[in-house]
Order: sequence, then C-alpha cells, then structure tokens
Amino acid sequence: MSRLLSVFLALLLGFPVLSQSTKVVGTTKLQGGTVLGNRRSIKINSITDLGIASSASMALTGINTVGNVLVLTSLMPSSAMTLTGATDSASNGWTVSTSGLDAASGGTAVLRTNGVVSPGVTTITVTATSPSGFTGFWLYDLTITSAGAASFATTQASVSTQGSTTNQVGPSLTPTGSGIIIAVTANNSGQPAAISGPFSAVGSPSRSTVWTMNPTTSAISPSWTTLSATTWCASAISLVE
Repeated sequence: MSRLLSVFLALLLGFPVLSQSTKVVGTTKLQGGTVLGNRRSIKINSITDLGIASSASMALTGINTVGNVLVLTSLMPSSAMTLTGATDSASNGWTVSTSGLDAASGGTAVLRTNGVVSPGVTTITVTATSPSGFTGFWLYDLTITSAGAASFATTQASVSTQGSTTNQVGPSLTPTGSGIIIAVTANNSGQPAAISGPFSAVGSPSRSTVWTMNPTTSAISPSWTTLSATTWCASAISLVE
C-alpha cells in the first residue's frame, strides 16, 4: 500500500497521521515545536510513525533502530481485536505490556522488548486476533544506559470503556523510580485537541501518543481534552532508569 493511500485511509477512519519518521535526537525540535529533554540515563533516539496495517501478522518496516530498549504504542480500530505479541528482525523477545478497549473507540496497546536489545532492528512483526480495519503504530527507540543485561523496571496500566467526556484522565502510574512515561489514547471523536502537562505530544497533527520524562515516584496520569464528549480508552507504561 502506498504511503499516500495509507494517509488517506487513516484520515478517513479517524486515525492520526504523522510524518513517516519523526526524529527527536538530543534536543532536536519535534513537529509542533516541542523540544526533547533527556533524563540522566534515558534518551529518546527517535519516535517513528510506522503507519497503519491490517492483518493477523503486521510487518512494520522503514526503521533502523539505534537504542537498546524499544516500545510500540498502538491504536486499534476495534475492541474485538487483540494484539498477541511481536517479533523482530533481530530475534528479540517482546511483551504486550497492557491494553485498553472501548466499543466505540477501538483499543490501545503498549508493547515493549524483553530487556535490552542490540541496535539495527529493521522490521517488527505484530500478531493479532480478530483484526478489523487499520491499526496504527508508533515506535519509541530508547537508550537506557542503566538497563541491565536482561531486564529493566516497568510499570503499566490501562483504562477501558471510560464515560463520555471532553476532559479525559488516563491510567494512573506509580513508577518505582525516575524515568520515562509513554501513553496512547483512543476516543471516538478523533485525536485529542490538547495535551495537559507535563506530557508532550509526539507532534502535530498527531496527539494520540504522548510521553514525559518523570523525575519522581509519585503517581501520575496523562490527561487531554477532546473537541466533543466521547467514550475512550488508554494505555500507559513507565520505564525506570
């Protein structure tokens, strides 16, 4: 499928569309003017829109990772759909960390690599049951210098079938240390109109996946507003330095 056709279908179905690769190395500005900040031992090398796919086995290409921890956020078109796992071109293990569902909005999910990985992943293949319509994916390519050889600390949570409102507060996370929090939301009125701090959107025009560098172990929730009241769902994960 051509990129142009993918963009058209994404807009038609209400999915957000980013540039094919949004690089955010160091303090390079993102689309929309957001400036990336790094914590002591976590760096976002890039956040890449991997486009949309629709099958029981979805091959995501157009990447060449440089970090040692990878996180995928996903926006699913149907609450009947479930992401069951992932593999990649470097034979790394993956875990579906959390997912949230809503009958009107579809679903969200966060996947991550099991422990640290080597750079140079060029393809990630995500498997699903009951695929229906097009699923959107964003890849966070991270370097966590304090990550051990086998694992790193995570906390994850999701909310499903939340009541109709324009002021939506996502799942609460209580990290075990300072690090990064990544979230993704789905609602029936399209992408969020605005993101509440300290979270930043990946860039304009997409605000469906957000992140923040979090310095504390206090409970924190992503929140956003929508143009019209809608039911919704969201998923979030924290990765600790």
